[in-house]
Amino acid sequence: MIFILLTGCARTVVTMTSTPTEAHAIINEGIHRFTPFTVNYSNSGGKIVYFSLAKEEYKKVTGFITKDGEVFQHGHGMIVPKAGVYNIYLEKKLPNK
Repeated sequence: MIFILLTGCARTVVTMTSTPTEAHAIINEGIHRFTPFTVNYSNSGGKIVYFSLAKEEYKKVTGFITKDGEVFQHGHGMIVPKAGVYNIYLEKKLPNK
């Protein structure tokens, strides 16, 4: 008796931007991009993708993308997409006194 298992390669595609734009993004501690960008990866095994966004004069933002393509920002929860695009708002740093 021979068993054949056919599996498809499910993919997750997420487009992310920021306000203000052109924030430096680091994805899984190795891929560098600037917003806006699209992440396209195999989600086999429930892979989670971690990201951070940074821009001069703004606070750094960190979060993760689930295997289902949902985006969560640490400290704020799930981000709701508009027209399929996730926008992360960067908060201005307070001036040092």
